[in-house]
Amino acid sequence: MAGFNYDMAAEFARRRLDTRLPPYLYYHSAIHTGQDVVPAAKRLAKMEGLQGDDLLLLLTAAWFHDLGFIHINGDTAAEYKLRVSRHEEASAAIARQVLPDYGYSPGEIEVVAGAIMATKLPQTPHNIIEQITADSDLDSLGRDDFWKISYRLHEELARFGMPSDEMTWFERQLKFLESHHYFTPSARLLRQPGKETNMAELRLRLAEHHAAVEV
Repeated sequence: MAGFNYDMAAEFARRRLDTRLPPYLYYHSAIHTGQDVVPAAKRLAKMEGLQGDDLLLLLTAAWFHDLGFIHINGDTAAEYKLRVSRHEEASAAIARQVLPDYGYSPGEIEVVAGAIMATKLPQTPHNIIEQITADSDLDSLGRDDFWKISYRLHEELARFGMPSDEMTWFERQLKFLESHHYFTPSARLLRQPGKETNMAELRLRLAEHHAAVEV
């Protein structure tokens, strides 16, 4: 049995995400964490056979992985990019600050912090907990709702003027999907086929656009 209180730690993160994130974070939102990453982590953990304290540490990292975004301030693209580039470190710092209050040991906190940092691009996970966290954060790349979620990120970035047109966005998304890979066998089994389908659709839309421009 865990010597820490996962339920209270998760509730702390949930409240922070619900009440302190800027409303213009359409992608990096409470929905992304609570309805996307955490369920994906649970699903992949079950498939990979992760149980007990390791499972709870994984889920703690999933809840905390984007808390650093609560520190985003300013309306310029430069300020947004700066916060995006540092939000994993800020999230890990929040975990180190608050998790002792919920009975997490220093070693357990470092497991959580390591899993949070594994979501930083380019992803470099070093163990199964970090691999599942990284795969869960980008689970949507291989799902049917990829387009809906992609447009949320596009809308968030467009608020800061990057990128503004749809075709540029499609090109960026295709480049990202082509460079990305899932780390766990379960994520590859579950999401790689869908990711291939989404890449094919991106290529088709770009080809149709280029053909129309050339006419």
